[in-house]
Amino acid sequence: MHGYLRAASAMDERSVHYDINIAGRKWAAISSLSWRTFGDLRVGTRRSSAYPDWGKRDSLIRRINGMDQIIANDDPNVMAPSAYGQLDLYQKWYFLPNESTSHTVNWQYSSSSDIPRFDRLTQTRDGRLRFAEWYYGPQERLMVSYRLQHEATSGSYDNLSVITAWQNIEESRHNRTFGEDWLNHREEQVSVLSLNLDAQKRINPSHLLTYGIETFTNLVQSSAFSENINSLETRALNTRYPDGGTTVWSSGGYLSHQWTPHPALTITEGLRLTSYNLRSRFVDKSFFPFPEDQLTQQNIALSGTMGLVWDGWKGHKISAALATGFRAPNLDDAAKVFDSQPGNVVVPNPDLLPERTYNLEFGLEKEIGAGLRSGVTVWGTWYDNAIVVRDFSVDGQDSILYDGVLSNVQANVNAKEAWIFGVSHVIQGSWGRMIMRHSLTYTYGQDLSSQVPLDHIPPLHGQGEIGYRVGKLEVSSRLSWQGWKRLDRYSPRDFNNAEFATEDGWPAWMRIDILGTYRFLEHVHIQAGVDNIFDQHYRPFSSRISAPGRNVWVSLRWNY
Repeated sequence: MHGYLRAASAMDERSVHYDINIAGRKWAAISSLSWRTFGDLRVGTRRSSAYPDWGKRDSLIRRINGMDQIIANDDPNVMAPSAYGQLDLYQKWYFLPNESTSHTVNWQYSSSSDIPRFDRLTQTRDGRLRFAEWYYGPQERLMVSYRLQHEATSGSYDNLSVITAWQNIEESRHNRTFGEDWLNHREEQVSVLSLNLDAQKRINPSHLLTYGIETFTNLVQSSAFSENINSLETRALNTRYPDGGTTVWSSGGYLSHQWTPHPALTITEGLRLTSYNLRSRFVDKSFFPFPEDQLTQQNIALSGTMGLVWDGWKGHKISAALATGFRAPNLDDAAKVFDSQPGNVVVPNPDLLPERTYNLEFGLEKEIGAGLRSGVTVWGTWYDNAIVVRDFSVDGQDSILYDGVLSNVQANVNAKEAWIFGVSHVIQGSWGRMIMRHSLTYTYGQDLSSQVPLDHIPPLHGQGEIGYRVGKLEVSSRLSWQGWKRLDRYSPRDFNNAEFATEDGWPAWMRIDILGTYRFLEHVHIQAGVDNIFDQHYRPFSSRISAPGRNVWVSLRWNY
């Protein structure tokens, strides 16, 4: 039996979890329940003098006497509305008929309340808030899976795992423009069927084979309508994904070999063959003049990897890897229709090609003192036909009406070449009751065909931690930080959410947390801490909402 209770101040969090495990000689079962509620987020109050109003929520929209009205927010540091709740249920049954075979059935269910889309609710048009309502409906997920595990002393495998699963996912998006009576509803339902088979075979002490197959099918159905909140009248509305439905099916097989010619040297090689197919149908084309009735993607690719690890040279550990990669355009890449930001609409592109990557990685780790190790990893990825968003046209038009707004047409297209380079460093150590760790990561990406930065490239960032343990008490402190992301390193297609940054880009930030654990009983302990001790206002890179301010939390855990 295990459980915990948790409360936190910045998000007005209330969480409860309970699970119980019952077992016999050949069977076991575990049941779990988690419930969490979060209030409106309170952000940090200590702002930079250069951006004293950045991230404040000054006004809200309330419907009063049947009319949308803009009112002042009593506390601009409270990001209203952002409250929601979530329920998670979990059940697993395990059966062991003999020493070599086991059966596992896994059942999971999760659901949420309505979830406000805070960033959309802060967007403006003509100097005033654009949306009176914008929220996700309850997100429902149900999954059932079965797993067979078998161990054999001879034959084609030593260990075999077979997993089959079914998932059903429902989600929806709802929005209404300020002053309008029509509430838009867009709903998606996804069914997922999957099968995985993984096996291992030890040829001899130096050679290990791993092989397997994977296949899955996604069935996506998208629907939409608009509803008058006064008369309850309904009318047609364009869907988020093709309204005729989408079928995605993929299958692949892999073979990996691990060779240990020396106790300090391990060499691995692997191959994977993947087939990916997507088919979407457009039925109602009155909203968008798509030239095709159907969008089809059929792709197959062979990828491979080779790596080695050497751990036998005077406290050094050296690793290197060379790999190729493949990513076929998925439903979001090829067929989704959505307004990514005001004034732009992304439309399907049936001619989108898969992107391929060529990756090289090198790592070095060394013991530099008693109990202290340092490691650095350098990697680079070269993209061929990288998928990026650029200006596009539909039936010769570079602008179309979307939700009543004349919007610039864009689509995912292929850039001929792009590359990403990165380096990370980790230093960690332990001395008796004390531990220490710090890491930092730097990444650089460039679209070489257009000589512009790539999307989604984070700035320099890192995290450090130091902890001490004495008796029943453990105390630690964390330092998290992020460097500047200047506007000259933004992609021309703003997937980095520049409209939510300052006029100079994304400011650097740093925060300090402290936490402690006290085990006052053998099976019961209490945890407490303060996150963002100095109540700094900051926004993690590319986030559309500021981070929590000073957050005082406490958690009681028990385990019997």
